[in-house]
Amino acid sequence: MLLVTPDFLASEFIVRVELPAILRHAGSDLTVIWIPIRSSAYDATPLKNFQAAHDPRRPLAALPRPKQDEALVAISKRIASAVDLNAVANSFRIIDDFEPQVKAFIAGSPEPEKRVVHSWRAEQVETSIRLVEPSGTRELITAKDLEKLDPNAQKLIRAYERTMKELFERWTELKPKRVAQDPETRREAREASNEVRYELCSELNALLGFIESMGVSLQDHYAHVRHICSQQTAAGA
Repeated sequence: MLLVTPDFLASEFIVRVELPAILRHAGSDLTVIWIPIRSSAYDATPLKNFQAAHDPRRPLAALPRPKQDEALVAISKRIASAVDLNAVANSFRIIDDFEPQVKAFIAGSPEPEKRVVHSWRAEQVETSIRLVEPSGTRELITAKDLEKLDPNAQKLIRAYERTMKELFERWTELKPKRVAQDPETRREAREASNEVRYELCSELNALLGFIESMGVSLQDHYAHVRHICSQQTAAGA
Protein backbone atom coordinates (compact mmCIF):
# COMPACT_ATOMS: atom_id res chain seq x y z
CA MET A 1 0.00 0.00 0.00
CA LEU A 2 1.54 3.27 -1.17
CA LEU A 3 0.53 6.65 0.26
CA VAL A 4 1.34 8.95 -2.63
CA THR A 5 2.28 12.61 -2.15
CA PRO A 6 4.72 14.96 -3.93
CA ASP A 7 7.27 14.15 -1.20
CA PHE A 8 6.83 10.42 -1.88
CA LEU A 9 7.58 10.88 -5.57
CA ALA A 10 10.42 13.33 -4.86
CA SER A 11 12.33 10.70 -2.89
CA GLU A 12 15.15 9.37 -5.06
CA PHE A 13 15.39 6.20 -2.98
CA ILE A 14 11.68 5.45 -3.40
CA VAL A 15 11.60 6.20 -7.13
CA ARG A 16 14.87 4.48 -8.04
CA VAL A 17 14.95 1.58 -5.57
CA GLU A 18 11.75 0.81 -3.68
CA LEU A 19 9.10 1.52 -6.31
CA PRO A 20 10.75 -0.52 -9.13
CA ALA A 21 11.24 -3.45 -6.73
CA ILE A 22 7.57 -3.32 -5.72
CA LEU A 23 6.24 -2.97 -9.24
CA ARG A 24 8.34 -5.92 -10.51
CA HIS A 25 6.13 -8.19 -8.40
CA ALA A 26 2.88 -6.33 -9.02
CA GLY A 27 0.05 -8.33 -10.51
CA SER A 28 1.49 -11.77 -9.76
CA ASP A 29 2.45 -12.41 -6.13
CA LEU A 30 1.79 -8.85 -4.97
CA THR A 31 -1.18 -6.52 -5.19
CA VAL A 32 -0.23 -2.85 -5.30
CA ILE A 33 -2.70 -0.38 -3.80
CA TRP A 34 -1.86 3.29 -4.01
CA ILE A 35 -3.76 6.07 -2.31
CA PRO A 36 -3.54 9.69 -3.52
CA ILE A 37 -3.05 11.73 -0.36
CA ARG A 38 -2.14 15.00 -2.09
CA SER A 39 -1.99 16.12 -5.71
CA SER A 40 1.14 14.78 -7.40
CA ALA A 41 2.72 14.03 -10.77
CA TYR A 42 1.82 10.34 -10.47
CA ASP A 43 0.94 10.26 -14.19
CA ALA A 44 4.63 10.75 -15.00
CA THR A 45 5.50 7.54 -13.10
CA PRO A 46 4.69 3.83 -13.54
CA LEU A 47 1.87 4.30 -11.03
CA LYS A 48 -0.27 5.63 -13.88
CA ASN A 49 -0.60 2.00 -15.02
CA PHE A 50 -2.17 0.94 -11.72
CA GLN A 51 -5.66 1.82 -10.61
CA ALA A 52 -5.67 3.99 -7.50
CA ALA A 53 -7.79 3.02 -4.50
CA HIS A 54 -9.35 6.48 -4.75
CA ASP A 55 -9.84 8.97 -7.58
CA PRO A 56 -6.44 10.76 -7.90
CA ARG A 57 -8.23 13.80 -9.33
CA ARG A 58 -9.69 14.29 -5.84
CA PRO A 59 -6.88 13.42 -3.41
CA LEU A 60 -7.80 12.90 0.23
CA ALA A 61 -6.18 16.12 1.46
CA ALA A 62 -8.42 18.14 -0.87
CA LEU A 63 -11.65 16.67 0.52
CA PRO A 64 -13.71 18.03 3.41
CA ARG A 65 -13.64 15.83 6.52
CA PRO A 66 -16.97 14.02 5.92
CA LYS A 67 -15.91 13.13 2.36
CA GLN A 68 -12.52 11.98 3.66
CA ASP A 69 -14.30 9.59 6.03
CA GLU A 70 -16.43 8.21 3.18
CA ALA A 71 -13.35 7.76 1.01
CA LEU A 72 -11.44 5.99 3.77
CA VAL A 73 -14.29 3.52 4.29
CA ALA A 74 -14.29 2.73 0.55
CA ILE A 75 -10.48 2.42 0.55
CA SER A 76 -10.55 0.05 3.54
CA LYS A 77 -12.97 -2.22 1.65
CA ARG A 78 -10.66 -2.25 -1.36
CA ILE A 79 -7.70 -3.15 0.83
CA ALA A 80 -9.67 -6.00 2.42
CA SER A 81 -10.71 -7.37 -0.98
CA ALA A 82 -7.08 -7.16 -2.19
CA VAL A 83 -5.96 -9.16 0.86
CA ASP A 84 -8.64 -11.75 0.13
CA LEU A 85 -7.65 -11.94 -3.54
CA ASN A 86 -4.03 -12.57 -2.55
CA ALA A 87 -5.22 -15.24 -0.09
CA VAL A 88 -7.16 -17.06 -2.81
CA ALA A 89 -4.25 -16.75 -5.28
CA ASN A 90 -1.77 -18.03 -2.67
CA SER A 91 -4.06 -20.98 -1.96
CA PHE A 92 -4.21 -21.87 -5.65
CA ARG A 93 -0.39 -21.74 -5.80
CA ILE A 94 -0.19 -24.13 -2.85
CA ILE A 95 -2.62 -26.50 -4.57
CA ASP A 96 -0.63 -26.41 -7.81
CA ASP A 97 2.66 -27.06 -6.00
CA PHE A 98 1.14 -29.81 -3.86
CA GLU A 99 -0.54 -31.73 -6.71
CA PRO A 100 2.54 -33.29 -8.41
CA GLN A 101 4.15 -33.99 -5.04
CA VAL A 102 1.15 -35.77 -3.54
CA LYS A 103 0.61 -37.65 -6.82
CA ALA A 104 4.15 -39.03 -6.57
CA PHE A 105 3.72 -39.70 -2.83
CA ILE A 106 0.59 -41.79 -3.42
CA ALA A 107 2.24 -43.73 -6.26
CA GLY A 108 5.42 -44.28 -4.24
CA SER A 109 7.54 -42.65 -6.95
CA PRO A 110 10.15 -39.86 -6.67
CA GLU A 111 8.73 -36.37 -6.24
CA PRO A 112 9.61 -33.79 -8.93
CA GLU A 113 12.72 -31.76 -8.15
CA LYS A 114 11.52 -28.66 -10.01
CA ARG A 115 8.26 -26.74 -9.81
CA VAL A 116 5.68 -28.10 -12.25
CA VAL A 117 3.83 -25.50 -14.34
CA HIS A 118 0.37 -26.83 -15.19
CA SER A 119 -1.34 -26.13 -18.49
CA TRP A 120 -4.52 -25.65 -16.43
CA ARG A 121 -4.07 -23.36 -13.45
CA ALA A 122 -5.57 -20.37 -11.67
CA GLU A 123 -3.29 -17.39 -11.19
CA GLN A 124 -3.56 -13.78 -10.13
CA VAL A 125 -3.35 -11.08 -12.79
CA GLU A 126 -3.49 -7.66 -11.13
CA THR A 127 -6.94 -7.36 -9.50
CA SER A 128 -8.41 -10.65 -10.70
CA ILE A 129 -7.76 -14.38 -10.69
CA ARG A 130 -7.83 -15.99 -14.12
CA LEU A 131 -8.01 -19.61 -15.17
CA VAL A 132 -5.21 -20.41 -17.61
CA GLU A 133 -6.30 -23.07 -20.11
CA PRO A 134 -4.57 -24.54 -23.17
CA SER A 135 -6.98 -22.51 -25.31
CA GLY A 136 -6.46 -19.20 -23.45
CA THR A 137 -7.52 -17.55 -20.20
CA ARG A 138 -10.80 -16.55 -18.61
CA GLU A 139 -11.62 -14.52 -15.54
CA LEU A 140 -12.68 -16.43 -12.44
CA ILE A 141 -12.76 -13.99 -9.54
CA THR A 142 -12.19 -10.26 -9.20
CA ALA A 143 -11.37 -8.14 -6.18
CA LYS A 144 -14.82 -6.58 -6.53
CA ASP A 145 -16.40 -10.05 -6.24
CA LEU A 146 -14.62 -10.58 -2.92
CA GLU A 147 -15.51 -7.08 -1.77
CA LYS A 148 -19.18 -8.12 -1.87
CA LEU A 149 -18.67 -10.99 0.58
CA ASP A 150 -19.76 -10.57 4.18
CA PRO A 151 -17.01 -10.20 6.82
CA ASN A 152 -17.34 -13.82 8.02
CA ALA A 153 -16.79 -15.15 4.49
CA GLN A 154 -13.74 -12.92 4.09
CA LYS A 155 -12.32 -14.23 7.39
CA LEU A 156 -12.95 -17.78 6.19
CA ILE A 157 -10.94 -17.23 3.01
CA ARG A 158 -7.97 -15.94 5.02
CA ALA A 159 -8.28 -18.86 7.46
CA TYR A 160 -8.17 -21.38 4.59
CA GLU A 161 -5.03 -19.75 3.20
CA ARG A 162 -3.30 -19.57 6.59
CA THR A 163 -4.07 -23.21 7.42
CA MET A 164 -3.06 -24.48 3.96
CA LYS A 165 0.20 -22.55 4.14
CA GLU A 166 1.05 -24.01 7.56
CA LEU A 167 0.21 -27.54 6.41
CA PHE A 168 2.20 -27.22 3.18
CA GLU A 169 5.21 -25.98 5.17
CA ARG A 170 4.95 -29.10 7.37
CA TRP A 171 4.65 -31.26 4.24
CA THR A 172 7.76 -29.64 2.75
CA GLU A 173 9.75 -29.99 5.98
CA LEU A 174 9.08 -33.75 5.95
CA LYS A 175 10.39 -34.23 2.40
CA PRO A 176 14.07 -34.91 3.30
CA LYS A 177 12.98 -37.54 5.81
CA ARG A 178 10.69 -39.20 3.23
CA VAL A 179 13.79 -39.99 1.14
CA ALA A 180 16.19 -40.68 4.02
CA GLN A 181 18.53 -43.70 3.90
CA ASP A 182 17.24 -45.08 7.20
CA PRO A 183 14.08 -47.19 6.60
CA GLU A 184 12.58 -46.34 9.98
CA THR A 185 13.04 -42.61 9.37
CA ARG A 186 11.33 -42.99 5.98
CA ARG A 187 8.47 -44.97 7.49
CA GLU A 188 7.85 -42.42 10.24
CA ALA A 189 8.07 -39.55 7.75
CA ARG A 190 5.56 -41.20 5.42
CA GLU A 191 3.13 -41.76 8.28
CA ALA A 192 3.44 -38.13 9.36
CA SER A 193 3.19 -36.97 5.73
CA ASN A 194 0.06 -39.03 5.20
CA GLU A 195 -1.60 -37.29 8.15
CA VAL A 196 -0.62 -33.89 6.75
CA ARG A 197 -1.88 -34.97 3.32
CA TYR A 198 -5.34 -35.77 4.68
CA GLU A 199 -5.51 -32.45 6.52
CA LEU A 200 -4.28 -30.44 3.55
CA CYS A 201 -6.63 -32.23 1.16
CA SER A 202 -9.53 -31.53 3.53
CA GLU A 203 -8.71 -27.80 3.57
CA LEU A 204 -8.18 -27.85 -0.19
CA ASN A 205 -11.60 -29.42 -0.79
CA ALA A 206 -13.28 -26.98 1.58
CA LEU A 207 -11.71 -23.97 -0.14
CA LEU A 208 -12.60 -25.21 -3.64
CA GLY A 209 -16.14 -25.88 -2.47
CA PHE A 210 -16.41 -22.37 -1.03
CA ILE A 211 -15.15 -20.82 -4.27
CA GLU A 212 -17.62 -22.89 -6.30
CA SER A 213 -20.41 -21.70 -3.98
CA MET A 214 -19.67 -18.21 -5.36
CA GLY A 215 -20.73 -19.47 -8.79
CA VAL A 216 -17.16 -20.03 -10.01
CA SER A 217 -16.57 -23.07 -12.23
CA LEU A 218 -13.30 -24.91 -11.54
CA GLN A 219 -12.82 -27.51 -14.25
CA ASP A 220 -10.42 -30.31 -15.20
CA HIS A 221 -7.25 -29.54 -13.25
CA TYR A 222 -8.91 -28.92 -9.88
CA ALA A 223 -11.26 -31.89 -10.33
CA HIS A 224 -8.09 -33.90 -11.01
CA VAL A 225 -6.49 -32.61 -7.80
CA ARG A 226 -9.56 -33.64 -5.82
CA HIS A 227 -9.39 -37.09 -7.41
CA ILE A 228 -5.74 -37.47 -6.43
CA CYS A 229 -6.57 -36.40 -2.87
CA SER A 230 -9.19 -39.15 -2.63
CA GLN A 231 -6.73 -41.92 -3.58
CA GLN A 232 -4.95 -44.28 -1.20
CA THR A 233 -1.19 -44.68 -1.15
CA ALA A 234 0.33 -47.55 -3.11
CA ALA A 235 0.68 -50.78 -1.19
CA GLY A 236 4.05 -51.00 0.49
CA ALA A 237 5.00 -47.45 -0.50
